[in-house]
Amino acid sequence: MFSQDIGNVNNMFSQDIGNVNNMFSQDIGNVNNMFSQDIGNVNNMFSQDIGNVNNMFSQDIGNVNNMFSQDIGNKQNNVFIIETPITQSDVFIIETPITQNDVFIIETPITQSNVFIIETPITQNNVFIIETPITQNNVFIIETPITQNNVFIIETPITQNNVFIIETPITQSDVFIIETPITQNDVFIIETPITENDVFIIETPITQSNVFIIETPITQSNVFIIETPITQSDVFIIETPITQNDVFIIETPITQNDVFIIETPTTDNDVFIIETPITQNDVFIIETPITQSDVFIIETPITENDVFIIETPITQSDVFIIETPITENDVFIIETPITQSDVFIIETPITENDVFIIETPITQSDVFIIETPITENDVFIIET
Repeated sequence: MFSQDIGNVNNMFSQDIGNVNNMFSQDIGNVNNMFSQDIGNVNNMFSQDIGNVNNMFSQDIGNVNNMFSQDIGNKQNNVFIIETPITQSDVFIIETPITQNDVFIIETPITQSNVFIIETPITQNNVFIIETPITQNNVFIIETPITQNNVFIIETPITQNNVFIIETPITQSDVFIIETPITQNDVFIIETPITENDVFIIETPITQSNVFIIETPITQSNVFIIETPITQSDVFIIETPITQNDVFIIETPITQNDVFIIETPTTDNDVFIIETPITQNDVFIIETPITQSDVFIIETPITENDVFIIETPITQSDVFIIETPITENDVFIIETPITQSDVFIIETPITENDVFIIETPITQSDVFIIETPITENDVFIIET
């Protein structure tokens, strides 16, 4: 039996290592291609738009002066509606404070290479709605603090090579909703601290090669929900500390070659739930410390050649639950110290050629429970 099993183990490792290497080589290539494409697109957008910006300023300086003389008395409860087509290379800059209960609605098609910049503080209870199609090479930049109870809704299709950048602190109870399809090579960057009770909802299909980057600290009780299908080669990167009581829910199918990377410390009482099928060659990497009472639940089928790597210390009272079938050639690696009172539960059938490796010290009162049938050629290794 040992001679047979050792051969099986060697075969599995040789098969799985090849699969892992292939996955990384495929995904790294996809990521590099995406960034190289997107960086070129962003550079092209800016190079095209800088010339247009200069032309527009020379034309519009007179209009700006006229507008200020008319509008200087309006400070509260304003409604801004743009109902006409915005066609090419327009620049919209808001440099003055938006104080309370303003409504901004764009109801017309935004077609190509526009720049939207908000440079002033947005203080309380504003509503921003974009109801029209955003088609190509637009840049949306918010550079000012967004303070309380604002609503940002995008209800129209976002089609190609758009850049959305939020560079300012988002402080309390803001709602960001994207209800329309995000189709190709869009870049979403949040560079500012997200502090308390914000809600981020993506309800539409995300189709190809998008990049989502959160670079700022996420502090307390935020909700991130992705309800739509994520189809091919998307990259999700969280580079900032996630501090307390955040909820991350992915409810839609994740289909092929997606990369999920969490590089920042996860501190207290966070919940990560994946409720949708994970189908092929996805990579999940957690590189940051998981500190206290976090819950990780995978409720959907994990089908083929997925890699789950936890590289950071797991410190106290975490719960890891896998409730769905694990089908073939998956690799689960825990490389970090597991310190106290953690619970690992596998409730679903483990079918063939899976590898479970724990390479780190297991210190006190940990519980490992396998409640499902283990069928053929699985390997469980504890090296610590």
